[in-house]
This record gives sequence, C-alpha cells and structure tokens, in this order.
Amino acid sequence: HSLHAAWVAHMRVIQRLQPSTIKRYTSALRSIFAEQNHPAADLGKTPASRLLMRGVARVGSTRSLPRFPLTVAWARVIAAETAPDNAEDCLYVAAMWTAVGGFFRIYELFFTTRDELDRLPRFKHLDTLTKGNRVVAYGFHLPRTKTHDGGEYVEVRHPEAVAALQRYLKTRTAPQHREAFVFATVDGRPLPSSAVTTWCTIMLEACGADLSGYKGISFRRGGATSYALDGATPDQIKAAGRWRSSAWKRYIEANPQQPPRRAVSRPHQAPQETCGSSSSSNVIAP
Repeated sequence: HSLHAAWVAHMRVIQRLQPSTIKRYTSALRSIFAEQNHPAADLGKTPASRLLMRGVARVGSTRSLPRFPLTVAWARVIAAETAPDNAEDCLYVAAMWTAVGGFFRIYELFFTTRDELDRLPRFKHLDTLTKGNRVVAYGFHLPRTKTHDGGEYVEVRHPEAVAALQRYLKTRTAPQHREAFVFATVDGRPLPSSAVTTWCTIMLEACGADLSGYKGISFRRGGATSYALDGATPDQIKAAGRWRSSAWKRYIEANPQQPPRRAVSRPHQAPQETCGSSSSSNVIAP
C-alpha cells in the first residue's frame, strides 16, 4: 500500500490527473489483482487507502476558492458591450441584472435539473410594480427556495435591472402566457444556468476581468458586495439577501475587482444604446 500511495502521488502531482480518474485506475488495478489472487486485491478499499484518496481529492481542490462577485460595476460594463436590438443579448443582460439586483441564487431563476423545474418563476409569479405610467420594480413570487419550501417574495428595484427586464420582455419572442417561464429561450424552454454563467464569464473576460483564483461567478456575492460598497447596513444587507444569520458576511468581498476604464467591445457590434443602461446610482435594494 506504500507503493499505492507513491503511485497515487505521482498520478496527482506529476501527471496532474483528477481524483476521479485515479479512482478509476485504482479500481481497474484492483480487478486485475483480484483475478490473479494478488495480495493487493483490496487496493483502495482499506481505511488507509480511503484516507489517502480523500486527501488527494483535497489537494488542488477548488472547493475553497471563492466565486467571482459579479457586481453592479461589472454588470454595467457588460451591458455596455451588448446590442439593444438583439433579443438574445437582451435576454442574457436581463438575466444578469435580475440575478445581481435581487441577490438571487442562480437556481432560483434558471434551469439546473428537471427535478427543480418547480422552483423556477413563471409569468404567473411575476408582478409589475408601477408608479404612474412608469415601471419601478418587478416582484418575483419564488415558488420554492433553499430556506422556504413555501416560497419567498423578492422585489427587484434597481433601475438598471428594471430597465433590462423591460427591454427583454419587449424583445422576447417566446410566449408570455401565465405558465411560461420568465427567463426562456426562443422555443420557450427555461434558460439553463450553465448558459447564463458561460455567457457572463465570456463577457467578464472580454471586459478585462481576472478570473484566476476563482472557481466561478456569483450574482449573489456581486449584489451583496455592491450593496455593502454603497454603505448599506448589515440589517439592510440581510433583508435584501433574505439572510437570517451572519452568513451574509461570507458574501461580501472587501476589495472587489473594478472594471478597467475602457472595456473591450465585441468587434461585430458597435451599440449606440445598451440593454438596461442608466445613469442611476449603485443602490440595489430599497
């Protein structure tokens, strides 16, 4: 088993194989040894071997890395690089702004697995809040959330998020009946969370963000960080993010990356107006 430890170390550190791959190799070796009645037929099954593999999984793991906070500042830069008359751009910009402005967990708005479809907001769950003839907010009656099986109500009041949602709903070609998903592709299917994060990651990198040292992006961290930078109190942040404990502190990045002064425009577009653009302040929640 000491040889197994040395072999595993070589595979992980030198060959840079993933723990799952090493486990498959170990399983294959165990099968060969078992057929030959070799003393090492229990390879990978002993307590020592299990501890070894758990340690290997931790070495180089990205679990401890934070997610990149997609803040209001970055959302503005990304929105500025999109075309206002492009329905797909407006869909993704609205998705991004809504997620940031409402401190949403990504699976609360976008498709992850079929088992979670009942979580996603449909038009019957969407309220339009107006003041006179002006839309000032959108309210989401989330059917089910991480902490509330009975659902939660979230208002998105950030002016740029509201403007982005309005533009998306005007350019949307998918049906908008009561049972339709709020965020949907052209054929009416719920927008996948992987598509949203991939689009945002590509746009962030194109706009100069350094994503090294992060294991992904987080709209929830971005919203909370932006609100904190605007001087919101702990109670205000907790209320806006629907936190009931001090867990909100883990979502605040003290010194988040700031966008460069000049973003890199996509070469095939030269937008004169941006989806959800506004000269409003950073304030996210009331």
